Amino acid sequence: MTAYAAEDNRTLTLTDGLVSVTSGTFKVNATGTATMLWISTAPQSFTAGTTSATITVAQTDAYANPMAAAASIVVTLTTNSGTGGFVDAVTNAPITTVTIAMNEPSASFKYAETAVGSPKITVSPPGSSTLTAATQTETVTP
Repeated sequence: MTAYAAEDNRTLTLTDGLVSVTSGTFKVNATGTATMLWISTAPQSFTAGTTSATITVAQTDAYANPMAAAASIVVTLTTNSGTGGFVDAVTNAPITTVTIAMNEPSASFKYAETAVGSPKITVSPPGSSTLTAATQTETVTP
């Protein structure tokens, strides 16, 4: 058996014909190696001239299990829209980066857009990082 999702309180049930046995609970650990950034919130849909709900970027293993950062990671935020930008999730101040703090798996931000369309946002790791960037397409309505 291979379990890809890290979780607590996992059980395993084996069935052979009429006999079925369930194990006690156990923990499935993440792979231990962070390999990518992942936008863990669903794509946003919001009205032009406003901001999205909070968007979360996480450092994860290859199976999208969040991994705590061994050191702070500055994540660059970009968009293919000439009219969109990013704001701090708490203060709504304009930003171009977020930091995944040491011992934390994620950081949050919001996206602001004035034009109707389907802008693509990208979260990118620092240039020296081996983490893979992530993208997501948002929907901006009239």
